[in-house]
Amino acid sequence: MPEKRIKIPFPNVPGGTVEGVEVSITESVERWSEVRLEDGSVLRVKPNVIGVVRVDGQYDQEGNPL
Repeated sequence: MPEKRIKIPFPNVPGGTVEGVEVSITESVERWSEVRLEDGSVLRVKPNVIGVVRVDGQYDQEGNPL
């Protein structure tokens, strides 16, 4: 499958956007996280990854790829 290139917002570069490559998700397992609040409430949240974009040539302050 050909790479799908998309522009995404990226505030630390001139112009405010960078070009990235959409990466297909082959498997995703999201588990529930429980957050207990000071008032005794418990929130159960579950993240859902709907897309992933790889930005080549961009790194954070620790050298990790974005």
